[in-house]
Parts: sequence; C-alpha cells; structure tokens
Amino acid sequence: MFRVEQLPAEARSPFFEAAVRERVAGGRVYDAHIAEVAHLAGASVVVTDNRRHFSVLMKHGVRVLRACEFIREQRRG
Repeated sequence: MFRVEQLPAEARSPFFEAAVRERVAGGRVYDAHIAEVAHLAGASVVVTDNRRHFSVLMKHGVRVLRACEFIREQRRG
C-alpha cells in the first residue's frame, strides 16, 4: 500500500529542535525530515537511491531499499 504522510503538527517543533541540537544542516535536514515522517507513520519500507542517508531508519525496523531491490521483491511477491 502507498500512502502520503506528513510530519504531525505536534512533532514539528521537536524535530527542528533536535536538528539544531544535532547540527543537521543543508540537504541532511530534508533527509532527516523524510526519515522522521516515515518512522512516525509506521513505514515498513523506504525506497531511495541513497540508502546511506536513511540508514538511521533501520534501527527502527524500517527497511531501506533501492528502487531496483523494491521492484525485484514486488515481482517475486
């Protein structure tokens, strides 16, 4: 199933406060935002061309796959 999610209103200030505290800057803020939305939404898989930027999700049980890996799994499934 595919869903579009956003960061819940109550999670926005804590997200930005953590980003400042952890000195997340530039494009990494965007990646951190996507990762936080995925985590809070209960995503089981994130599909990306840059697995390294989303590796933090793996500690939350979210699988991080490249598009080709995801498609391969879907064809098998």
